[in-house]
Amino acid sequence: MASVAKAGIGLLILAALCGSAAAKQEPAAQPTPPPPERQRKFVGEGPGGKALEIAAGPGSIIGKDELILKEYVDIKYGDTRLQADYVRYVPATKEATALGNVILDQGTSRLTAEKVIYNLDTETGTFYSARGYAEPSYYFEAEIIEKISKDEMVLHDATFTACSQPVPYWRFKIGRALIRQDNYAYLHNPRFKIGHAIVFYSPYLVWPVKSDRASGLLFPEFGFSRRSGTIISNALYWAIRRNMDATFYLDYLSLAGYGTGLEYRYVPSGSGRGYFTGYFIRDQIAKQAQEEGVPTNRWVINYGHNQIFGPGWKLVANANFISDFDYYRDFERDLRLSTNPQALSNLFVTQTWGFYSLNLRGERREQVINVDVPPAFGGPFVQTEETITRWIEPEIELRGRRQRLGNSPLFLTLEASADLFDKGTPGARYGRFDLFPVFSSQLSPVPWLDVSASLGFRDTYYTKSQRGDLGCDNVQGTGDSGEGNGFADSERDENQNGVFDAADDLGCDRTAGTGDFGEGNGVFDQEKTLLFDSPFDRRSYQGGLTVIGPKFSRVFDRPNSTFSPQYKNTIEPRITYGYRSRITNTDRIIPYDEIDVVGGNANSVTYALVTRLFAKRPVGGAEQMKTLFGPQNSTFVGAGSFDPYAKAREALERRQKEQRPGGASPESTEEEAEKKRLSTVEIATLEISQDYSFLGPLSTSSALGSSLFEPRQSNFGPINANLRVNPSIRTSIDLRSSYDILFRQLREASLSANLRNARRGFVDVTWSMLRDLEGRALFGQGIGSEQPFNRSQIGLQGETSFRGRKILLGLQTNYELGDIKQGEPRLRDQRYRFGYNTQCCGFQVEVLNRNFVGSSQREFRFLINLKGVGNVIDFQSGSTGALPGTFPGFVP
Repeated sequence: MASVAKAGIGLLILAALCGSAAAKQEPAAQPTPPPPERQRKFVGEGPGGKALEIAAGPGSIIGKDELILKEYVDIKYGDTRLQADYVRYVPATKEATALGNVILDQGTSRLTAEKVIYNLDTETGTFYSARGYAEPSYYFEAEIIEKISKDEMVLHDATFTACSQPVPYWRFKIGRALIRQDNYAYLHNPRFKIGHAIVFYSPYLVWPVKSDRASGLLFPEFGFSRRSGTIISNALYWAIRRNMDATFYLDYLSLAGYGTGLEYRYVPSGSGRGYFTGYFIRDQIAKQAQEEGVPTNRWVINYGHNQIFGPGWKLVANANFISDFDYYRDFERDLRLSTNPQALSNLFVTQTWGFYSLNLRGERREQVINVDVPPAFGGPFVQTEETITRWIEPEIELRGRRQRLGNSPLFLTLEASADLFDKGTPGARYGRFDLFPVFSSQLSPVPWLDVSASLGFRDTYYTKSQRGDLGCDNVQGTGDSGEGNGFADSERDENQNGVFDAADDLGCDRTAGTGDFGEGNGVFDQEKTLLFDSPFDRRSYQGGLTVIGPKFSRVFDRPNSTFSPQYKNTIEPRITYGYRSRITNTDRIIPYDEIDVVGGNANSVTYALVTRLFAKRPVGGAEQMKTLFGPQNSTFVGAGSFDPYAKAREALERRQKEQRPGGASPESTEEEAEKKRLSTVEIATLEISQDYSFLGPLSTSSALGSSLFEPRQSNFGPINANLRVNPSIRTSIDLRSSYDILFRQLREASLSANLRNARRGFVDVTWSMLRDLEGRALFGQGIGSEQPFNRSQIGLQGETSFRGRKILLGLQTNYELGDIKQGEPRLRDQRYRFGYNTQCCGFQVEVLNRNFVGSSQREFRFLINLKGVGNVIDFQSGSTGALPGTFPGFVP
């Protein structure tokens, strides 16, 4: 065995030696030669200071009169760059013939082709099987493109689109087109295609192809309305100058006729801007139907202007006029505005200085109201719509903010105004003068106690007054039945047959045989409110005292909390006393606004307990603060928060660091900066309060009394509770409730919750509840004549998006949870919206469904919007009609 092992080892050594010798006899491997270098040529500056640079692959022939360039060829000449697989270049004429993967870049435009004959000097040439891109975002391809100048090209058998997909969602198929870069495209025989379907053809079309405004015809919009039929809307845009433009509209409605419109916008200065819009249509449908109150010539006019003048001066003007309010129903395409009941025009001129502001105001309000039509004898009881116009012509108002009177502890707040009103009925033009100074003072004798007091006087003078409750003869002092009884008396449909007849002609006492005024006269008699030329002066005094305290507070440190490192809770008892003198003859006041409904005869106290919760929060979230402040002077900080002063703070920190000796440790600076990013905000408030009156009962119930004439009463009012939660500026919750102390039950409650997110949308939820405790108790005792109703309604409104805002979903609806009458719908108001957006087009579907007693409205809208084009298809159908063309019937 040992000899065999020795023999094996000897063979291995011999093989190794032979192999080594053989290896020594083999030739050494040759190194890989380096690739040939690309050939480069630089030609000095030519005309206009342009330099020619040429780079090409090996095998290129660079001669004196001709250059044959192969492989990857790159030619640069001024702002022009030509790249191709093969180029034949003639230096004398600067003409290049390029083949294979040709790319020509010039400025912001790019052309690609299989073959190009191009002159670098004249910047003209011909491209075969070419594709291109032009600002702002248009793509085109053609069998042949002739570049006839630096900014002009002619396309033959071309496709034009704003879509970047391999198969465009929409495109123009063009026989021939002249494109002037940053100007217009003149298209011959354009066929507009969505997918593979041709939806529009025109022998000629001018199309803007520049990022700035461009005058010209806009792409027509196609739509359908159940009332107006097929709609073709055409528009001409005119860029008059840099600070003004106009759009002219001409619409064809197959059933309603032709409509014309104008939209004019202007910017007279950097501190002002305005617009004017108008639309007119001779409505053939109204002409044939001859409906009362619906004219044949129908129109709408809107004007607006905002202007800031010298120091403290500001002008705001809005004018809205309309032929008839059915115009909105028949022609308004925005479903939210189709039931708009008014046209409001106003003018504001404001001057502010110091603590004061002077306001000049005029207003014209045209609106539709429902009125009962006095029936003729033997005629029906009906209700109709009536249009009235009310004016404020004008109002002069002086307001003074709270200011200290000298060195005294007194402060003054002032409101004074003079108005001239016209309520739109004969003799209803009158004036009003109002003066309302309030003196106040605030003391804090100790840190935990605040005391404030106020004393005010209000004097309101009317040049006319009104009188009502005069009985059916409407003459004061006759003692007619119903005069002075506090009710609106009138004859009624006694036999419920819907017709005013002898059974109803009983006078205001509604009793046969009494000889009351109006009985048997064959005329429908009712009380009216009349205006008299007798001035009326209303004076009232008011005073108040508020004591807050003793105030308690406690601070909670939570350094590990991700929401806030520190919280503070305060508890504040509060007592408020209020007094207002008695106002007599309040029925003589002509009501118009909030000044006329000021109450009187109050002597009460409100006691409450208020607790608040504060937190240290970042300056704001990224989304909402970006909306409020903008990103130009701000930056993002840790945890996704947003600091609008970060850039300025960073510069200050750098300067302080440079000034520190030896570059001291920045830990303290970072900690201080972190503290500066946090701000104390109130995130929750709970208030529980109750009123007590020194004059009479605030709570009354006949159902709980010993009889209907001896009700149970209390000078205490209901217990009210309000809870507000605001953890951030994008989230809020508001909950309110009212507890009846006599029934010891919850009478009223409401909830409002809001959530906002710049990327995800918003959600608003509302809920309200009102319980008829008195009516239900009376009905249970067999006393009530009508079934009591408990009302409870929930509302939901929201909008969100998915996949980078490609998919949009919107919802708005109100649902009745409480008791409803027979035939009354629970789902009242619904609006659903769905949208889908792509790189170059968007689709939107909107459904509106409103259900009310005696009224129903259902609308459907389908909209297609193309990038760079606008709305091209707008179909609308439903029970109330649509708007003509692209022109908005109402500009808010």
